[in-house]
Amino acid sequence: MRNLNQKMWKELTNEEQQKLMSIANAIDGITGDKPKASGKCIIDFGETGYSVAGTVTVTEEEDVIEIDNEAVIYSPSL
Repeated sequence: MRNLNQKMWKELTNEEQQKLMSIANAIDGITGDKPKASGKCIIDFGETGYSVAGTVTVTEEEDVIEIDNEAVIYSPSL
């Protein structure tokens, strides 16, 4: 995977976006746990080391993650 640090979500190809969304996990920025309610959150892309700000809609069936096209991808370890 190419270096995505400081890239806007809209700069990624559809394929890159789909690949990242398939491994995306929503994280409550305050507790570090899975969000219990809908709202703003951190989207963590697991083993890639990348994260991005986003929103999650929590439902009984599934959690729906949304990322704004202007959101900037970052690596917390850098």
